[in-house]
Amino acid sequence: MSTKGIADVIRSEVNIFIEDEKEKRFNDNKNLEEQKHKETKERKNTVQINDQVKDLEKGVSEKSVKSRDGRKSKSSIGRQTLWIQFFGYGEGAGGGGGNDQPNFTYDPESRNYFVKFVFMILFVMLLVTIGIVALVLNTGIIISISLLMMCSECSRRPPCNFVIGMSFVVVTMTCRVRTNLIFNAVIATAAVVLVCVLLACSSFDFTKWYLYVVVIAMAFAAVATIISISMLVMNIHYKPIQMVILLIGTIINCVVLIMELQTILGGRAVEIGESDYALAAFMLYTSIIELFLKILHLMDMSDD
Repeated sequence: MSTKGIADVIRSEVNIFIEDEKEKRFNDNKNLEEQKHKETKERKNTVQINDQVKDLEKGVSEKSVKSRDGRKSKSSIGRQTLWIQFFGYGEGAGGGGGNDQPNFTYDPESRNYFVKFVFMILFVMLLVTIGIVALVLNTGIIISISLLMMCSECSRRPPCNFVIGMSFVVVTMTCRVRTNLIFNAVIATAAVVLVCVLLACSSFDFTKWYLYVVVIAMAFAAVATIISISMLVMNIHYKPIQMVILLIGTIINCVVLIMELQTILGGRAVEIGESDYALAAFMLYTSIIELFLKILHLMDMSDD
């Protein structure tokens, strides 16, 4: 090979080496820029999260401050309240730092006022239902729901329409059983609700398992519907199966009631915002009425 050929080969090898070095340096610069951009984005997200947490803590602290005349400060009026808060699991889930506990500021004074207001509304709703049932049982007078919906203005305004509707459902059930069974069912329902309240005040968080409870309740409802339709089609009335279905439904209802109580008390994995007092009272009202109807039905079937 001539000297010129050797020089050309060396020159080509040098050019290839230079191109490789340029490409490598370009890739290194590109990766460095991407890494810097990623770090800048993460830093901005961290700053935004810290600002949101500070704003939330500031809003909660301002909410608890009252003026000298006993009124709440203007900054607490018109505040945005979370309807429901979900806290996940794992490292840093829900701002809890991995210990499954939310680090949102908890204001006991405001939450206690919310709980008192919810239970006051619940007491009034139950009192109206008891009054309607007592009126029907003592006088024998019952007004059809359709007539009431046409003539009464309160039946068109929530929550009066819901309370009146549920009251007539209770009236329809109580008219079919003996009076002593009704009193026994009321006492049993009160005892069960008291136990549910005690369990809701315990340290165990039932709201963590809300998804499993929903799946179990849906599966049970499907199985109970299939069994009921099959017994109706075949004209078979097997009382033990009906009692087992009612018993399982009552247990699920109790678990749901405990979860609802914990969402109202707050400080759990799932909690209801303080502005949704009507929703909280309605949830408890319907759960207690359904529990009473199931217990009354169980006692009626046992009495037969």
